[in-house]
Amino acid sequence: MDYQPSPIWKSFGAHSHEEFENKFVLKSRFHSGVHKEVVAAYDTIESLLHYAYYEYKFLDVALTQLMGLFEMAVKLRCEEIEIALDYQDRRDHLRKKNLNRLIDELVNETLTEEFHSLMHNVRKMRNYSAHPERNDTLGTLTLRPMLVIINLINQLFLSQEHHLENKKELDDIRKQISFKKKELFKLQTERGLILVYSPKLVDTFKVAESWIRVIYFEAVLENTKEQLSNHRYGNSIIRFFKDVSINDNGITAFDMDSNEALVIERTLKPKNIEYFNEHINELAELDLIDLHTYKHSKSNDIDVATQKFIYENCWN
Repeated sequence: MDYQPSPIWKSFGAHSHEEFENKFVLKSRFHSGVHKEVVAAYDTIESLLHYAYYEYKFLDVALTQLMGLFEMAVKLRCEEIEIALDYQDRRDHLRKKNLNRLIDELVNETLTEEFHSLMHNVRKMRNYSAHPERNDTLGTLTLRPMLVIINLINQLFLSQEHHLENKKELDDIRKQISFKKKELFKLQTERGLILVYSPKLVDTFKVAESWIRVIYFEAVLENTKEQLSNHRYGNSIIRFFKDVSINDNGITAFDMDSNEALVIERTLKPKNIEYFNEHINELAELDLIDLHTYKHSKSNDIDVATQKFIYENCWN
């Protein structure tokens, strides 16, 4: 049989099978504690992703399979920590616990509360996919939930001590990174020096023995109202730092992406303050729908970048 690539991939910048694989195939990345049956089952999902080069809808099939693998992972993890998969009903009949109940018990026993809504969101998404109202194709939109689920499966098989340590570290560093909204900073980026404000700690986790801080910065834009009204948002300023130090002048850290030390300095230069005030004033004039769309886009960028970094750096 002569397989022909789906023409849609050229519109996504994949002009060869190699480019497609690099951009769209989520390869098997699981740490050594993940149950071997889960790792083996993912091989089928990865194969579906490879064949999506020829049949675009295979991306949707791969997501459906991965949501099923999530349920399997929950049950295997429950068995590992001796959470029973059955219960006795009022008539002393042995019944299977549903996924909803297993998630609640697993979160209580070995995870932290932050995982509760995330796991139930996956469960609800699986329920919806099992009873579709239309024959829609998500295509490349499947990659975001797939990243989330792969990371979540890995996290299921980590100890509660690990999750509690992460939570404590996140709470502690969040108290340190609590700058005022009106404080303005200079940040070196691939585009040069830009003005940013409102540094926000998004997440923290370990890679090897180093704590990584995910920090998002609001950027001071030029012609803010015009750009955002026309949905021209630019790149989100999301940085993955280690060796973070907070001082009176700002933040010093090692940037994992640029592989160099950075200094994020406060600035009180009058011209910079003028640019900043102009940006804030134009944000206030923006149509509420455009402002909401902008914030939603940035929130999506933060989530995708964080999940991708975790997938690429925390497992295997």
